[in-house]
Amino acid sequence: MSKKKYFSRLLKWILNNKKQAGLSLVVLLLFSFLGYKYLFNKEGETRYVLAAVEKQTIVSTVSGSGQVSASHQIDLKAKTSGQITAVYVKTGDKVKAGQLIAKIDSRDAEIALENARISYEKLTAPADTLDLLQAKNSLQTVKESKSRAENDLVKSYESGFSNVADAYLNLPEIITDLKSLFYSRGSILYEADIYYVSSEAKDLRQAALRSLSLAEDSYKASFEIYKTVNRSSATSSLENLIKETYKSTLLLSQAVKDAKNAVDEVYDEMPEDERANKIGDTKTDISNWTSKVNGHLTELLSSKDSIKNGKEEIISLSRQIREKEESLLDLENGADALDVRAQGLSLQQKQNDYEDYFIRAPFDGTIAQLNVKVYDEASGSIGILITEKKIAEVSLNEVDIVKVAVGQNVTLTFDAVEDLTIVGTVSEVDQVASVSQGVVSYNVKIAFDTIDNQIKPGMSVSAIIATDVAEDVLAISSSAIKEQGGIYTVEVADSEANLDSQGVILTSLPIVQTVEIGLTDDTSTEIKSGLKEGDKVVIRTIASNSGSNSSDSKSNNKSATSLLGGGGPAGGGFSGGR
Repeated sequence: MSKKKYFSRLLKWILNNKKQAGLSLVVLLLFSFLGYKYLFNKEGETRYVLAAVEKQTIVSTVSGSGQVSASHQIDLKAKTSGQITAVYVKTGDKVKAGQLIAKIDSRDAEIALENARISYEKLTAPADTLDLLQAKNSLQTVKESKSRAENDLVKSYESGFSNVADAYLNLPEIITDLKSLFYSRGSILYEADIYYVSSEAKDLRQAALRSLSLAEDSYKASFEIYKTVNRSSATSSLENLIKETYKSTLLLSQAVKDAKNAVDEVYDEMPEDERANKIGDTKTDISNWTSKVNGHLTELLSSKDSIKNGKEEIISLSRQIREKEESLLDLENGADALDVRAQGLSLQQKQNDYEDYFIRAPFDGTIAQLNVKVYDEASGSIGILITEKKIAEVSLNEVDIVKVAVGQNVTLTFDAVEDLTIVGTVSEVDQVASVSQGVVSYNVKIAFDTIDNQIKPGMSVSAIIATDVAEDVLAISSSAIKEQGGIYTVEVADSEANLDSQGVILTSLPIVQTVEIGLTDDTSTEIKSGLKEGDKVVIRTIASNSGSNSSDSKSNNKSATSLLGGGGPAGGGFSGGR
């Protein structure tokens, strides 16, 4: 049947059955309206995407970038100078702590070490029989010498006393004869007989008289001492007697000399006819006095020196005896502990000096660079040693650095090695900032927990540092939380509502709930209070009347709060943390 004939017949039926056709049209329109309402929702209704409050582990992180370096790198330096005689490694070799790297000519140091070792062994070796015998004989010889010196000293005291006694036999007579020159009439220095002489001669006569007076007074004082001392007196008394007698004799010698000078001057001024009668015996007497006094002076001085030298010799021999006794005791008992220690330190120093000629690795590592060969002169650095263990050095800004502490876990990735992730630990945090073009930054060192030979010093590295962890805590998507004026809120739906990623229609508007937040990561935030596990919160709204979707529940915030009486915070976005 053609469409034209079909519509012709339908029109004819409607015209013939107007009542039935009208009723059928009303029913069709009614069902069409109800179907539309059912299929396409009511105008102005909103769909909500919900999420349940669940227990999670929240990890807060900061990130930075930097470079890989060896955890320890040093210049291998020679501690002494000289010619390199051997090189035992090459660049790239792995070495152990203490392993020999190179050697410097050590012949002189080896000889010095051997000499120090011999000295130490000689000092610590027990004395042999010959050494002990020689030490004992040497000690005995010195003791015998001291005994002879002591006997000689006794003889010196006795001789000194005899010389004093001899002096006192002659000194009184000489003093008396000298006085007669001045006070006996007819003598050449008798004052009344030489009134005519010059003042110079008279001055010489007076000087001689003064010298004689001093000598006589000293003689009298020393003679009083002589009367109290005998050969058995204390040595100190004998020494004092000899000293005082020598002093008196010396003064008398000066008096005789001054008298001779006066006699000579008077004689020169005396008339010729008087000279022959007065000068002959006088000159003879003065010569005899001079001879006797000088003889006593020589003997007394010899006694003084003999006693002094004898005492000094005894002191010296006593010191030698002590030294030889100590030396013998050292031989018998072995060397003194301090001497052994000092010689041991000297030996150790020579050993250390010898070791300086051998350049060794201070720790396990790899020879990164070697600058010398055999016959080169060792000077300064001969190479570079680095550890196998690597570290990352990354830079963080002043906001992030306050969250970082030693011991925190770190995840490391590398531009040069795809799909490689290494775990590390923060080992050091700079306390002083670096400022470049007004930008403040701090360096952080991160120790690798594992060694991977693919990683080389100088490679670029990215680090994610876990600054805080909250385990098994209530958490929701961060998009569900709003913040205004430091207050955090979420929209809570009816507990009977279904969870559907396409959104659901709620039978009642969500309720705004104030919450206390804690730690946050890139997607979730810890809820410390205000919600319980299983609560359903709005994380996204879909407004059908505008045909647009919202990424969070911000578009419904005003309508929800207005139903609660207003005053609830609105707006999206927040900052969280502990």
